Amino acid sequence: MTAASPLPLEFLQRCEVLLRKDAENRKLGPGPSPPFVDGHSLKETALRSRRNFDEQYGEYTHQSSSHVGYRQHHSTFPLQQLKRIAYYDMKVRKTHLGRYLLCATVVPASRAVGIMVCVEDPEGATFQLSIYNFPGTIATPGIVLDTIFPVGSILAVREPTMIVGTDPRDISIRIDSPSDLIFLRPTDTLLRTIKWKNSSRSNGPATRHFDTWKDVGDVHINSRHYLAAAVAYTRALESAPNGFNGYHYWLFRAVAYYRFRHYTAALADATFLSNMPRIPIELQGKAARVAAQCEYSLARYEAAISTFERSRSRDPSGAEEVSNWLKKCRRRIEESRGVYDWASLFVDTKNSGERLDVADYVGPMKVVSMPHRGGGRGVVTTRAVKAGELILVAKPVVSSFPADYRSQHYTYGLNFITREPESPCASDAMSQLIATVAGNPELAPLIYGLYAGPMYPDPPPEYPPAPLADITDRHPLVYEVDIDTEKLQNIYTYNAFVPRPIHLFTNADPNNPPSALYLLPSLFNHACAATANWYNFREVMVIRAIRDLEKGEELTIAYVQGRTAWDRQAALKKHEFTCNCSLCVADRKDGETACGQRSELVEKGNKYSPTTQPTPIVTVRKHLCEVEGTYAPSRGTIRPAASGARQRLARAYEMFMTKKNELVFTVQVISMDIAALEGLGLTVLDKSVAGPININIAHPTGNLDNDIPIDVQGSALLSTEGDLYIKIILQIAHAFQSLSDGDRENRWLQASLRIHDLFYGGSMTLYRTRHMQADGSLVKV
Repeated sequence: MTAASPLPLEFLQRCEVLLRKDAENRKLGPGPSPPFVDGHSLKETALRSRRNFDEQYGEYTHQSSSHVGYRQHHSTFPLQQLKRIAYYDMKVRKTHLGRYLLCATVVPASRAVGIMVCVEDPEGATFQLSIYNFPGTIATPGIVLDTIFPVGSILAVREPTMIVGTDPRDISIRIDSPSDLIFLRPTDTLLRTIKWKNSSRSNGPATRHFDTWKDVGDVHINSRHYLAAAVAYTRALESAPNGFNGYHYWLFRAVAYYRFRHYTAALADATFLSNMPRIPIELQGKAARVAAQCEYSLARYEAAISTFERSRSRDPSGAEEVSNWLKKCRRRIEESRGVYDWASLFVDTKNSGERLDVADYVGPMKVVSMPHRGGGRGVVTTRAVKAGELILVAKPVVSSFPADYRSQHYTYGLNFITREPESPCASDAMSQLIATVAGNPELAPLIYGLYAGPMYPDPPPEYPPAPLADITDRHPLVYEVDIDTEKLQNIYTYNAFVPRPIHLFTNADPNNPPSALYLLPSLFNHACAATANWYNFREVMVIRAIRDLEKGEELTIAYVQGRTAWDRQAALKKHEFTCNCSLCVADRKDGETACGQRSELVEKGNKYSPTTQPTPIVTVRKHLCEVEGTYAPSRGTIRPAASGARQRLARAYEMFMTKKNELVFTVQVISMDIAALEGLGLTVLDKSVAGPININIAHPTGNLDNDIPIDVQGSALLSTEGDLYIKIILQIAHAFQSLSDGDRENRWLQASLRIHDLFYGGSMTLYRTRHMQADGSLVKV
């Protein structure tokens, strides 16, 4: 897939227009009723839009924009408690509380960012529905829209909102929440007294033969449009005559649900079929196998083992497949106890663009009430914890990576919460979140239980909340919970992470970084000088303690990185709190002016090149002095910017040494790198560069093979700098190698392994996988 281009200028300009338009609409308030529209002309326009959509689908890279966090109403009232309103009785710029709008589709739907559906109400008014956030419709062709919104479909919109576009004649009914759109059947009691002015509803979805709908479902399954497939199989079941044997349709729908990751819906269908009497036992076995796969995906591994065993007894033809699934179940159970094959995970991350198959793990941690913290909660240890100990492994609720895109369609979102644009991955993940709540209502309490920003009350201190019971019957177009899209977008905005890949070299698109939302990780509070480190095996997040902690100590992670407290605070702007960790307090004591100068110097230093046109040593040394001058004399040893300047000076010495072939400069390289480590908070016990190694100074054990020249427990490590520590230490080891000092080289290599194990775990196996080349030499980091 090609990289997303930088934010288009026209999109940024459109953002400004939308922000101004929003402010104007707020001042204007509700307006008059909509002007009369010629229905025939509107239908012709809608047909042209559909033809253009069909012709252009999939042919080129398409960039579009959407709104995130815009004022979005969602109804919480059952349809039966609302009163019907006609289109021409509505008002523009108004949400019609206590009312519903009845209409029927008259033209095939099309899509820009939202789905555009031309409809008529019973009085004969023709108008457009603008439907946003509808599951299973992003980057899909017209055949999917025809399955979900076939001509003749009867729809009810709960508490509809009439909006006006930048053109005053551009009026439509905007629907942001999928649960506000109710699909009615002609036999529904609500329609008994309704008389349609222009046409009957005889051409709706119920008029198609059930076998036709089944064939449509098969097409969608093969095209990976799984929600549309589930809708088609549902329409087949609804259209089938009484007494029809539709067992296979239930199985097909279960498979469609499963592949769309609506696991509880798939489980309900598969369990119903596997327990049904008087059907072929092989079909029962296949249904049981699908049910077991759903239980596996829901992390119910023990239950999955039992169901897989039952499926094998009923359908021996799947014995080999079941055996493989049973092995996976047992491996996931081990992982849920904290036992992982980290090296294999790393290889899978590098070699596959697929989601990782791994179990969550919750270690010695719990969520507690913290009224002084944003959101009123935080995470603490449940016992004493050692540095490097595994705290949490978490898969995301939703995630989006650039490689996940199946088309060249990019949606940039204008986030009205942050007043800034959103990347395509973030916009895509927000859409996934709405679809996830729609299709997995049992997750709703967990997701709605996250912090949603200052517009909403703080969530309850208890987490996780009590889950909803499994729903035993599910319709793909009926939503069991009311979907508050605005709150979900707020939750995503305030809790989303940009995954930090564990592999050393990435080709990340800076204009479209990956984006993901997690449950328990979202409960960790921020500190720049955090007590825990987080990183990702693709979408899977791992959190480890980076220092020894007592029982009840808070576990914090760094949300952002930055050169100074002011840089980091700017990145934390949306969170609306001030970080008071030791690193930020020290920066504030240095003063805003000094920190501003430091940021400018770091930016200047980043332009120095150690290879193409090496910067003179005298220039780099002067730069180091200037950076040091921005720190107060009373500042402690942790000086990250000065550490970076020392690394640049070490590389300058290294280049000079290589050019002149004079190893005497190697001592300067080692000294500068050791000082750089100390500037990052790492305590170095043995700074010697020649002569005998003083074991007593380094470590009291006296064992040269096990001793290392650093004191991890006595260090104030920075949680975001794990790979930087390792990089500098390996450079020191390489320098000792050039001096033919094998003892010191090995001790520093052992130090790099110790730091790696603390930050990433996995012992030597993962270390070698990350840092060793095929010939056994170190990767040049």
